[in-house]
Amino acid sequence: MSNAQIVTAYIVSNIVAIAFFVASLYSNSLARILYSLLFIGAGYINWFVVHTNPSGYLDYSKYAVGLYRDIIIGPSQNYVTPIVTFIAVCQVLIGLALLHKGRILRTACVAGSIFLIAISPLGIASAFPGGLIWAAGLFVLYRNRFERNIFNMKWSM
Repeated sequence: MSNAQIVTAYIVSNIVAIAFFVASLYSNSLARILYSLLFIGAGYINWFVVHTNPSGYLDYSKYAVGLYRDIIIGPSQNYVTPIVTFIAVCQVLIGLALLHKGRILRTACVAGSIFLIAISPLGIASAFPGGLIWAAGLFVLYRNRFERNIFNMKWSM
């Protein structure tokens, strides 16, 4: 990616993160669907990319800080495919759980927040501070009581 593409993706990602946060404040159902699509989509993309170009993930070391950079170019470089495959599966599971209710949904909010905060040290490669904004939106969702899964919701305008 060129520097212009990286900067554009960074700006767009942060604008989208802000939009997700606003959706969390005003429409729980919309926010749950958006976050679900975010995690399922990211999981799919990570799965596809790591099985076609696993060495591409080593490029994140250019943007990572301290310990994260050392881990990427150190011990994990020989295990990129299994590590990212595991992350992708977890992302899909989080996305699906966000469509559920009760403890499963709340657990997904916590897991998603932990993941988004954990990738923040990747810097611009994780659209920092976008991940923190997305995590804040999941915290807003976490505070709500969801008695029904997304498919049993009453939809109205």
